[in-house]
Amino acid sequence: MCDDPLLRVSNLVVKYGLFTAVNRVSFQLCPGEVYCLLGPNGAGKTSTIRAIAGLVKPAEGFVEILGRNPFTDSNVKNDFGYVAEDPILIESLTVREHIEFVAAVRGLGKEFEEWVNRLVKAFEFSPHLDKPVYTLSRGNRQKASLILALMHKPRILILDEPFTGLDFESSSVLKRIIENWRSNSQGVLMSTHILEIAEKICNRIGVIVDGRLIFEDTTENVKTRLKGEEVFSKLLNELIKNSVLHDRVE
Repeated sequence: MCDDPLLRVSNLVVKYGLFTAVNRVSFQLCPGEVYCLLGPNGAGKTSTIRAIAGLVKPAEGFVEILGRNPFTDSNVKNDFGYVAEDPILIESLTVREHIEFVAAVRGLGKEFEEWVNRLVKAFEFSPHLDKPVYTLSRGNRQKASLILALMHKPRILILDEPFTGLDFESSSVLKRIIENWRSNSQGVLMSTHILEIAEKICNRIGVIVDGRLIFEDTTENVKTRLKGEEVFSKLLNELIKNSVLHDRVE
């Protein structure tokens, strides 16, 4: 906990009709922190993140980003970069056209061009810049989404299953970027269903199951608790199984 969090989520409830996807979830993201929502598929991670990003309106509770409500203050969107679980891109446009469009909408000047070029180089994306999105692989769509989310150097990164589809080299690049954000007293909120990723990248973990945040703690304490309490044994086995099936992040 901290006195001046980058992100505050309080008693968040998200519903789709009669179905409650997120049930009174509360947590904070502090400067210099990588906070992970960890849970199995269908646990409510994506719905929580979509509400934080202002894409789904909460039925109850509230979200504050740097003390502002993303639903009433459109300027707050300049303070975070969002990568969806399924990349949100316009199929007919090239990635270069996406970059130019985002730069124009955000009013990014020449000073950002060098940073964008560094991102393109780091993700080895130059050969794909002028390809329409519909021709790109799942991994290259993910790289494009990351570049677009990072290009305005937001204070907060909001990443929903960000390693999906990335190869080893790109995963290593993303891991270094996340660490750089953390070390510069910025913040990263990410989700994963893979315990190994959460262990290697996050400072603090919130375990979410069936739409409820069942507990949160430091990375070290979460695994100990999952191992130590019989009620969590099935969850732990599922999260470890996901690690075995997923490309490792070193």
